[in-house]
Amino acid sequence: MGLLSRTTISQTEEGPSLTIAVSTLTFRAVELAYLTALLGGEALVGIPDPFYGWLAVEVEEALVKARADLAARGAITVASDGRVTASPAVESLVNACLFPHASFRLSCTTPGGQAPERYFHLTPDMVVELVSAGEQAELVPYPGGGEALCRRLTGLLDLHSNSIPGAEPTTVPAEQYWQAQALDEGSSTWTVLRLTRKGAAWDVSGVGVHVGAGGLWRIQPEERSGQAWLELRPCTADEIHEAIADLCQ
Repeated sequence: MGLLSRTTISQTEEGPSLTIAVSTLTFRAVELAYLTALLGGEALVGIPDPFYGWLAVEVEEALVKARADLAARGAITVASDGRVTASPAVESLVNACLFPHASFRLSCTTPGGQAPERYFHLTPDMVVELVSAGEQAELVPYPGGGEALCRRLTGLLDLHSNSIPGAEPTTVPAEQYWQAQALDEGSSTWTVLRLTRKGAAWDVSGVGVHVGAGGLWRIQPEERSGQAWLELRPCTADEIHEAIADLCQ
């Protein structure tokens, strides 16, 4: 669980400018919970509550150990008076995840089941991808804001095919769609959700796409008489890329 960062000083018209170039950081989920509290956050989107079902005394012991482990790796500094501060590299990446411009969730479902979800946290000048595996998580930074996020998402989707000529839009019950996809070998359903905090609530928007033998289909959920339905509209890879680019603004 290394901690990698680089600090440079450049000269600007206003004087010296401090730049912190941060590499991938790896933490245990309990350590991220400690850092979340230290930096004044409420929750880190993409990390399940590591203390679910724990006793209060177990939580307290785990946080004490997390503080000691983080201090030993240089992720935090504990002063003689007990005051704790995060290193600049850690503060930069964790704050980007706690207080982003928007968070994104990428999911993919195939007949074999659902792949692990990926989470991204967007700031004006950086994207942090959160890769969670068991009790550990990696925070992977990409410079460049929305454009960098768009490139990363479209690269992961890797869409090349288009819809079959003459294909017509259709609307089906969501349950029927998922039953059919479970039998459609080689197909996949990708969903990109944008999550923006609005006070105590979340504003959610997204892009869904079905990839299969029938080409590409843009998916739009709707509700009819209390039932979930899906509108499927034939589309091209370029149209999906454009929709994702709009989402990353």
